[in-house]
Amino acid sequence: MGSCAAYLRNTVEHLEDLGIHDRYLWDLQRRVAAEIAAMPPLVPQQ
Repeated sequence: MGSCAAYLRNTVEHLEDLGIHDRYLWDLQRRVAAEIAAMPPLVPQQ
């Protein structure tokens, strides 16, 4: 179990390990990572 973002990252890394470079998946991975990085930090509920 994990997030869709983690699944995407694991997928593109595993494909690279197999010698398969999919530029479209890597582009999607970069976009998702940028969106996550731009998100404000979560505030713990009290």
